[in-house]
Amino acid sequence: MGKDASDQLIKDLEARHDFVRERVQKFAEIANDNAIRLPIRCFYETKKTKIAKKILPTWISDRLSRGSILVTESSACLHGFKRRGLRKTHVMMNKFEGNDCPDFKQVKEAIQFILEEAPNTLKRREKDANIPQFIVPFGRNENFVGRESVLQQLLERIPPSTKKDDCQRTVLEGLGGIGKTQVALEAAYRVRDKHPGCSVFWVPAVDATSFENAYRDIGRQLGVKGINDDKADIKTLVKAALSDESAGSWLLIIDNADDLQLFADATLSDHLPFSRKGSVLFTTRNHEAAVRLSQNNITTVTEMENDEATDLLRAGLKENQIRDAESTTRLLEFLTNLPLAIKQASAYMSETDMSVSKYLQHCQSSDKTMVKLLSQGFEDRDRYKSINNPIATTWLVSFNHIYRDYPLAARYLRFICYLAEKDIPVSLLPPAEDELEAEETIGVLKGYAFIMERKEPDSFDIHRLVRLAMRNWLQTNREWQECATNVFQRLTDKYPFPQHENRA
Repeated sequence: MGKDASDQLIKDLEARHDFVRERVQKFAEIANDNAIRLPIRCFYETKKTKIAKKILPTWISDRLSRGSILVTESSACLHGFKRRGLRKTHVMMNKFEGNDCPDFKQVKEAIQFILEEAPNTLKRREKDANIPQFIVPFGRNENFVGRESVLQQLLERIPPSTKKDDCQRTVLEGLGGIGKTQVALEAAYRVRDKHPGCSVFWVPAVDATSFENAYRDIGRQLGVKGINDDKADIKTLVKAALSDESAGSWLLIIDNADDLQLFADATLSDHLPFSRKGSVLFTTRNHEAAVRLSQNNITTVTEMENDEATDLLRAGLKENQIRDAESTTRLLEFLTNLPLAIKQASAYMSETDMSVSKYLQHCQSSDKTMVKLLSQGFEDRDRYKSINNPIATTWLVSFNHIYRDYPLAARYLRFICYLAEKDIPVSLLPPAEDELEAEETIGVLKGYAFIMERKEPDSFDIHRLVRLAMRNWLQTNREWQECATNVFQRLTDKYPFPQHENRA
């Protein structure tokens, strides 16, 4: 190696010192794992190198004649592996006087040991490759309640053994905050318990980065070759590994597959594995995404049943806080039995020692107070740290997707949040280019569960908390006055003041 190349290598190592140290530590952990146990022997120099002798004046080199160890024992050896010192300077570590040299014999014995252990190492790796993996970022939710009917549907569909000739896909769809992630999480643990031979992998699809990071973790756990290379195509490597039948049976959970842009950029759809021993479960708040992912197996998660909602609220409170049964029922009705809103209310009341009846009074006092309550953050170990917990902000993701992908739907949302939440006539909505566009746009809002169809096809309801969150969003973004003027103008055009010339 030339001097220029050596200098550049040293510069690179110095610049990436922390990176190199982290990689070495990680390798040592992997190599020393019981399931792998690589046969490694470490050697280090014990004789000092007198580096000053040739490049400095004699009077200086005499003072530095004691020399130094260039690579210390701690730097040369991996933690957890046997090590031996050689009576060598740094540059003589791989040079020996002959077969009878004690240092040569030590190195020879180490090489023989590695060769003898090679077959056993390969057997351990092959055995380890068939051990089911469970890569899920959350612990089991001890306060999980209800949802048995939805779970029963899932557990009949998602085990890989359900369809022997296909890699099935199942989708959980529903409003943000409805509890899709919690249902999927409980399903993951039940599949692990009931099908111990099935690996379970969890991938958050919040954005392209979270998707790729999760794939990288899966690749490392599976020991995919090349997964740690700087220029590795992570998603392609993991897709190929899971698509190979040698990976065994697996369940892949893609959580929060909401953003259609991920499909447009071929980030998600082109990197889903296919194996007849595999099964994929998606969660999404976007109905269009649900249809693209699985047309036949879509399960809709709705608000909790009254008894389930009561159990969820009661789980975080003391008995004296929830003894007023009537207030409890009214509060859950006010929160529309929405799990995230219930957990947030419970966390706030637990923190402040407030009773259910008092919390209900605050909710009903004004929209401003209600928004303030629903904007309170709270600790939740079963949600991603990068995602806002408060119910008042959890729909911002959906709002932003709608504003980007469906301009008319965004316009409709702005309009209907000024109206009463029940029985909104379709004819009141701002005009579209044609009837088809209007129906498609209403379908988008229904798909996000922001509005609900009534028995009469010409009217709909808007979700109470979505309406409140949207009104708050307009005020925060200083669009309230402009939108209010547009709504008033539309209503005036539709229902003009009674005058002689416009009488029926």
